[in-house]
Amino acid sequence: MKALIPALLFFVISGFLFVGLYKDPTLVSSPLVGKSIPSFTAATLFSPDKQITQADLIGEIALVNVWATWCPACKHEHPDLVALAMKTDIPIYGLNYKETDKAEARAWLRQEGNPYVLSIADDDGRIAIDFGVYGAPETFLIDAQGVIQHKRVGVMNDKIWQRDFLPIIQRLRREALLLVLQCGYSCFRSLLHTLKLSVLRLSINNATTIFYMSYAAWFVRTKR
Repeated sequence: MKALIPALLFFVISGFLFVGLYKDPTLVSSPLVGKSIPSFTAATLFSPDKQITQADLIGEIALVNVWATWCPACKHEHPDLVALAMKTDIPIYGLNYKETDKAEARAWLRQEGNPYVLSIADDDGRIAIDFGVYGAPETFLIDAQGVIQHKRVGVMNDKIWQRDFLPIIQRLRREALLLVLQCGYSCFRSLLHTLKLSVLRLSINNATTIFYMSYAAWFVRTKR
């Protein structure tokens, strides 16, 4: 029996290694998916004196991309982000993660293209920790209410955008349109109800006026 234990351990370890070899490392679940983005207050890369909060990222569907100039993979995905920013109306916010040289980062964006609406300066990495970031690059998809809908670990490109992000964005837009239509229908019914009441009141008032005028005319005639 004891002789079988090493063999069993070997097969168990081999099984884990085999699964690990074929498992996509970008498919890392995040406990924050389905939850609101974390609260923060920070400066931006190009406006060190300007403080923003998580509220500045809320209001429309958006991407939050974790990046840094010291990150080779970030530089690899950068042309795809620039192209994405040019072809879509989805705003991209940068989370500049533990940047070693901000001046270099600003110069690099000016030279290579800046896909970001703004880039949050996360000097000590605390914001990234609150986002549950494993490393750079990572990209989060948030809805108009600031709820994280999807997380991508690793580089972003057009194939990943089309496959993983765009279907979710289309679903969110359909849901938003349906909500607008439902609200519009409810408002229309309320307005119609109000108009009906107004017409009814007007009809009653008119009928009352006609009655009193008729009664007054009758009364005048009878007194002559």
